[in-house]
Amino acid sequence: MIGERLRELRLKRGLSQYELARAANVSQGLIWQIEAGRKTPRLKTLLRLAEALSVSPEELLPVVSKEETHA
Repeated sequence: MIGERLRELRLKRGLSQYELARAANVSQGLIWQIEAGRKTPRLKTLLRLAEALSVSPEELLPVVSKEETHA
């Protein structure tokens, strides 16, 4: 899930939800909702989050194995 990956990257960088929200110019509540799996970020938000975390947008996306794509 995007939320799990977002949380992992945020914590790896030592950021609070508040700090990430400020850096990405989104609300802290939205960060919480994405991390909790309650919301999926729009493309514009995904790009902002990636920039704030200094990662490519693809790094926020969940990894899908080849077996899952052929199921």
